[in-house]
This record gives sequence, C-alpha cells and structure tokens, in this order.
Amino acid sequence: MGIAMEAMRQTDTREPVKEEVVASTYPTGTAIKQLQSTTHDPFQGRRQAANKLVQAIYVLFGFFDALIAIRIALRLLGANPAARFAEWINGMTNWLAAPFAGLFRSVPLGWGALELNALVALIVYALVAMLLARIAWLALGETRTGLIAYKGYVQTHVE
Repeated sequence: MGIAMEAMRQTDTREPVKEEVVASTYPTGTAIKQLQSTTHDPFQGRRQAANKLVQAIYVLFGFFDALIAIRIALRLLGANPAARFAEWINGMTNWLAAPFAGLFRSVPLGWGALELNALVALIVYALVAMLLARIAWLALGETRTGLIAYKGYVQTHVE
C-alpha cells in the first residue's frame, strides 16, 4: 500500500494534533512500531480567557461609543430632538455624557450644533476602554508559551 494517512484527534485543550499512520506492504501478521507524538500548551486556556475578557471590554465600550457617536451625528445634522429615535438616543446617552456636561458650550452651526461635551465623552470612553483592556491583559493574560510534547511508540499488527 505505501500510502500515508493522517488522522486528527483532540487533546484535552482541544488543539488539533496530527498523527501519521503509515500503511505498508508488510506481510500479514507482521508487527509494526509507530511513533506517535502529541503537543499541549498548558497556558492556552488562561490566554483564551483573558482574550475573551478583553474582547468583552471592547464590545461594551464600543457600544457606548457608537451610541455617543449617533448622538453627535443627530445633533450635528439638526435632527428633531422630539423625534422618538432622537429621544431614545439622548435618553440612553445622557448618563454617559453627564460627567462632561458644562465642560464646553455647543458650537452652533447653520443646520445643527456640534456637541463638544459628547465628543470629549467619546474620546475619553475610547481611552478608558483601551486602558481597561490593557490592565485586564496584564493582570490575567499569560504571555508565556510552552509546549509539552508527548512521544510514544505504539505497536500494531498488519492484518
């Protein structure tokens, strides 16, 4: 036969591991020794958990920033503040923009106004998200990598 076949199996960390099984033209009943090797990274689980936390931080603050950006765009384009969508966006973002209220005056434009307080809030929340994500990665992320290799021989019989 002489054809090499690859089989995939999962280790305890769910990493794909290759095993090479070689079929040969040995006579029936012959014993064949095969070398099997698997690898395992013991730090992978911790790295994945820290990465999920960093992603959650970015998603949460990205949602906040998107709402504030919509608020800025509506105000800039002169949207009717009594419209349901504008009321909803303002209601959702009032608590986010509240720490920055009174910091700057809105700049009136011909068709709307540039709300500088909300623009500062957008920038500050983006910076806070980056800072929290970095702190989370430094506190929980595993920067080490290590591979543990297991090697062993398996004896099989050709049938």
